[in-house]
Amino acid sequence: MSQLETDGFDFFELDQHRLDEEWVNQPKLYHRYAEQLADAREMWEKAKAAKDLADDELKKMEAEIDLDVRKRFSDYGFEKRPTEPAIANTVLVSPQREDYQQKVYQARRRIIATKHRVDVLESVVSAFDHRKKSLESFVQLFLANYYSQPRGRAMGQDRLVHRNDRFHHLLRPPFFYFRTA
Repeated sequence: MSQLETDGFDFFELDQHRLDEEWVNQPKLYHRYAEQLADAREMWEKAKAAKDLADDELKKMEAEIDLDVRKRFSDYGFEKRPTEPAIANTVLVSPQREDYQQKVYQARRRIIATKHRVDVLESVVSAFDHRKKSLESFVQLFLANYYSQPRGRAMGQDRLVHRNDRFHHLLRPPFFYFRTA
């Protein structure tokens, strides 16, 4: 299968300074990859149907060879009616069976490839759900002035020193640590 089409877009990167643009692009991007996921699931289902068809063709061909061996056993090198294991082995080594087995094998490979694509796209769609939550968190931080520049006297250093003095007594261990028995 082909690589994931991202057009150079990195959906793990968010620009916290362009949240409006990120929010405008989010539903478009989500829809784009969700649609690719739906298409991949359709291809996966078609691949499974093709494999089932190839399996049926293989079984039909095996039944035809089995019937032919029973009717014309002398053409297959048997002097008398062959046993069930002999018929089964004759079917297994038939050159016609190899062609049909190759079709089944190729169908299985298509299933594996399309399933892989579905799994990758499911992870991308899930990443977009996480991206949405990240965008929501960025907006909450922005609304809480997380990205604003600090203001005040010397960036609030005098208040910080005063706060540390006020809680200094909490850093000392309690008196019962020093008891003797």
